Amino acid sequence: MNVFVTSIQSVLAILIMIAIGYFTQGLGWFDEKFSGSISKLIMKVALPASIFMAMMKYFKPDQLAKLSSGLVYTIISILVGYVVSWLEMKAFKVPRGRRGLMMTAINGANTVFIGMP
Repeated sequence: MNVFVTSIQSVLAILIMIAIGYFTQGLGWFDEKFSGSISKLIMKVALPASIFMAMMKYFKPDQLAKLSSGLVYTIISILVGYVVSWLEMKAFKVPRGRRGLMMTAINGANTVFIGMP
């Protein structure tokens, strides 16, 4: 239960930051040039550095053994995600050249907002 609460807190923190950025942009606090620059700074510098530092500080090799038992559930969830995205692709009659992109986008969004935290 503790892991679930931590996951929810992590996702909420991300959503709150997105909402703050959206509303401040709407208020005109930042122009388009600043928004693009800060996005690049976060995605190319701050986020990778933060992930690296968190892994070095909190992740220990003995935790890898504990976490590996849940790997089966991760693989199953990814496979289910691809099956669902394939069904959606067929239902919405996505053109041939865009099917792989749609399937990857559906599963990638799930991974970023649920899997990363």
